[in-house]
Amino acid sequence: MFQSSSYEAAKVRFTTHEDYEPRRIGRCLQAVVDHCPRGARVLDIGCGSGRIMLALREQKRCGCKGIDLAPGALTLARTNGLDVICGDVDQPDGEISERLSQHYDVVVLSKCLPYLKSKNLLMENLSTDLIFIYDRNHGSLHYRWQRLRGRGKRYDDAMRYRTKEGKVFSGSTLTIREARRWAKSYGYDLSVIALKYRRRFFPRFLRELLSNQVTLKLSKRSA
Repeated sequence: MFQSSSYEAAKVRFTTHEDYEPRRIGRCLQAVVDHCPRGARVLDIGCGSGRIMLALREQKRCGCKGIDLAPGALTLARTNGLDVICGDVDQPDGEISERLSQHYDVVVLSKCLPYLKSKNLLMENLSTDLIFIYDRNHGSLHYRWQRLRGRGKRYDDAMRYRTKEGKVFSGSTLTIREARRWAKSYGYDLSVIALKYRRRFFPRFLRELLSNQVTLKLSKRSA
């Protein structure tokens, strides 16, 4: 797993790494598949080797398109017949811009949103009613402890989250509660659909504190 906190540093890692192997999706990513409408038109931003796209195609008959920075990962995706293109969402060329401008039933953002400088503009301009975000749960005890020890990831200031009204969040990552406010400003209701910590007899707030990975579902509010 790549740990670079700077987008530019991460980009170097993504674009030069070649040793990608097929991987199965875990329960947090399976939640995306379970909640995705059958036959949906899907855009996977940060698709990597295409494992979510492949699962959506096989289990839900979805039509999927993907974008990623990593040529090595996309080579693996293409061997499975997936429609993927290589490019930078923050510096989109004509092909990337055209793909981002289309309407989709579902957009998936898997472990890429904190790195994107254009995340706020992306949220404002995406044409979709449903977004799934799978990422680290930065409000978990694990990541809070890392930050206290000075070992937390430090993202570039240019990557900060901003509401549609222009309010900038103090940190460069969000807790689930902050993410809910951020999503609401762009017209989406946020719900937690999967947590890595599985002990269901624990109350939800405690499982959120103990889970270092989370899957979020953002549903467009009716006008």
